[in-house]
Amino acid sequence: MTAAPYRRTAPDVPSWPHCAEAPPGGAGCRGRRVEPHAVCLAHLPDAERAAHLAGLLPGADLDHRGTRFTEGLLRELLTALTEPSTAGPRIGQARFEEAVFHDAVRFDLVRIDGDAVFDGAEIAGNVSFDRAEISGRALFRQVRIGGDGCFERMTVRRRAVFEGAQVGGSASFERMRVDGRAVFDGLRTGRHAGFKGMEVGGFLSLDQARIGGDGHFDRARIHLATTLRGLTAGGRVSFAGVAFEGSARVGPLVCAGTLDLSEAVFGAAMTLEAAATAVRCGGRGGPLRRRCGCGTRPWTSATRSSRAR
Repeated sequence: MTAAPYRRTAPDVPSWPHCAEAPPGGAGCRGRRVEPHAVCLAHLPDAERAAHLAGLLPGADLDHRGTRFTEGLLRELLTALTEPSTAGPRIGQARFEEAVFHDAVRFDLVRIDGDAVFDGAEIAGNVSFDRAEISGRALFRQVRIGGDGCFERMTVRRRAVFEGAQVGGSASFERMRVDGRAVFDGLRTGRHAGFKGMEVGGFLSLDQARIGGDGHFDRARIHLATTLRGLTAGGRVSFAGVAFEGSARVGPLVCAGTLDLSEAVFGAAMTLEAAATAVRCGGRGGPLRRRCGCGTRPWTSATRSSRAR
């Protein structure tokens, strides 16, 4: 099933049954109502909220679209979904589209049996999904993260989509496993982005991504085609030891430091078009077609040898 294009809802007209509470200032709350109540989780009175959380069981579906979370409220919710014998919470479907998180967000070790949908969510601090397991899709389109984003060792059984995501600090997807397609088109990071050891069973796309610092893809493995068109980085970009098992289209790519392709493995044709202070090529496989601009001396070449140096 292909995810429909995401479009942020109008500020005052959410598409879900929303909270009847009006916070100071008069604007209505956009949080999804907690049935059978007329308000969202954040505006439930203490007694009603405690009763609602006590009635949740691990594996329950969650729908908290547009809801505003403090770190404490999120902790209460995830604790209610955690069995004493398990290391992390278990959720069925997780819907947090356009939710607002005022503090840090931690979904470490969470198990989500369905989809995890955070499209348009706003996170003021850091976010962590370390070792999370998602049986469906992971949708983080146009999510805004004020701090760092940690998605290390996260497993996604279907597709992962971070299209248009913005991370104010660094973003780490190291050792992340995606069985389907992985889409990071339009990703923006204020600092570094790490994809070391990532494994993608389908296609990988990082078109028009902008990395504020270094971009590390070392030892990643992509089973089908890869496209990185229009990628820019404020530091160096490393593909050292990457296994491109399908075709790869890298570029136009611009990085302020060295572009490293040493020991990269190409299972099919790989096309490179880049501008960098230096380019280090020591890949295996082929053919490799290159068009590079190193410093102020651009050059082009093509080779079909088993190793490009």
